[in-house]
Amino acid sequence: MLTRGHLRRFACLATGVAAISLLAAAGWGAAPQSSYFRVSVSPDYTIYGMLQDRDLRFSATPEGLAMVSPIKAEKLDMSNGGGGMVWYSYTFPEVTLSVPEGELAPGFTKVKAALQYQVTKTTSRSRGRGGTAYIHGSVGLCREDERGVDWSYWSRIGTEAGSSPERAPAVKVPTVGELTLKVTTQAKAGREVGIAVQAMAGETPLDDVRKAGTSVTTEVEVLDKDRKTVASEKKPLSDLGFT
Repeated sequence: MLTRGHLRRFACLATGVAAISLLAAAGWGAAPQSSYFRVSVSPDYTIYGMLQDRDLRFSATPEGLAMVSPIKAEKLDMSNGGGGMVWYSYTFPEVTLSVPEGELAPGFTKVKAALQYQVTKTTSRSRGRGGTAYIHGSVGLCREDERGVDWSYWSRIGTEAGSSPERAPAVKVPTVGELTLKVTTQAKAGREVGIAVQAMAGETPLDDVRKAGTSVTTEVEVLDKDRKTVASEKKPLSDLGFT
């Protein structure tokens, strides 16, 4: 004979089963899939990267990816992409990659990376549509000056992730040549002119240059024919687009 207590417990159990079924149908119960990419440090040295939700791993070999400790994402954003697709964006903290001595250009001692992982996941409403995974961010080549101050030179990278470490797409650590500033102008309305300043390392565009972890600033002055300053901007290199 069922008492009221039995009925209450049965109702709670049924509710719990329904909730679990709903989550599974939405894809939340599925095991997370891994995505892979490679970092080409030099023609002779590659670092393998693996992403699995909020975990990022680096290893000198594909086999080592399962054994290294993960780097945890410090930020997660999620949005509904429509049609049964959910868009996740994981932001990871800046990390230093392990690179053997001699694999970098003379004078440079390490490589740093600041990465973001973006992936779409399907729900039951997606009707078989596949997801996508993309890795992007910046890599920085680092050296110390004669005073022991750390300098880093950062470039943007990005690639779609792969399904296996050996065949995953690769991003290249840029080679560093002579440091220069490239100034580009852009006509605007009337007499206004837009000016952009791009730091270059040889032929490689740099997204940022940092001294002791802080972006260096650049001052841009516009002079008239009498060499008088008519406009000026002082900003980090990363902010000096067309202004």
